[in-house]
Amino acid sequence: MITLKLIYSMFFFFSFITFSYNLENRVYNGRDLRRNVHKYLVKLEIQQENTLFTCSGSIISRFWIISAAHCFNDEVNAKIFHHVNIKKQIAEANCVLTHPHFDKGTVNDSILTNEHILVDIALVKTVHRIQFNKYVQPITIGCWENFNRYGNIAGYGKSEPGLTAPREGQVRISKCWNDNIQLMCTKGKAQGGSGDSGGPLIASGILVGVTSANVINTSLTYYASICYNLWWINQVLKSNYQISHKYVIKNY
Repeated sequence: MITLKLIYSMFFFFSFITFSYNLENRVYNGRDLRRNVHKYLVKLEIQQENTLFTCSGSIISRFWIISAAHCFNDEVNAKIFHHVNIKKQIAEANCVLTHPHFDKGTVNDSILTNEHILVDIALVKTVHRIQFNKYVQPITIGCWENFNRYGNIAGYGKSEPGLTAPREGQVRISKCWNDNIQLMCTKGKAQGGSGDSGGPLIASGILVGVTSANVINTSLTYYASICYNLWWINQVLKSNYQISHKYVIKNY
C-alpha cells in the first residue's frame, strides 16, 4: 500500500495531494487552454474560514460539477468560473456530496492511501441551472480500460512564472506502479499540480478520471477512476438530491 501526504500552503490549503517533496504547481509543461476546447472545465474558488484556494472541476449536467473530494472540508463557500471569461462567475455551489467511502478525517491528518484515491470524488450541485452556450457545455462520463493510450488533462492550477491562463497537456494513460487495475495513472511531460485537483482526465472525448495526486519525481499522476465510481455517481444524479440550506459538505 502506498501512502501519500498532503502539502499545505496559505493559498492552496487542501488543493493538491502529493508526496512530501518538491510540489509542482500546475499542468506543467502544458499549453494555454483554447477557447473552443474543454468547454466543461471550471475553476472552483473555495472559501474555508479565512482561506481561499483553487480546485478544478468538470460540468457533467446543468446542475452538477464533478471534482475531487479532498478539495472540500466541512462547510464551504464555493464559486464557479469558466475559462472563457474567468472574471465572470457562472454558478455557485448549493451543496457538495463526497463519496461515502472517502474518509475526510484521515485526509485532515495529511495521509492519503490508494483506497482514498479510488474514491476521491465529489459532486457539486449548483444553486441555479448552468447556462450552456457555444463555449460552456457538459462532458460525457464513462469507462476507459485501454492502457498505454494517450489522453489529455487540464486545470486551473497555479501558473508557471508569468502564466495566468488554465492549461492543458497530453499524457499517456498507464497502470500505476503497483499494477492496481482499479487505480488510474498517467505519465508524461505534462503533469497535474496545485489547483489542478479535481480536474479532468479525458480520453476520446470522455471524462474517465478526476485528478487526485501526483509523484513529482516520477512524472506520475493519480486519478480517481470514473468507471470505479460510476454506480455512485449515477445514483446521485438520478436522486435529484435536494437540500434545505447552502454549502453543506457531506458523504452521501
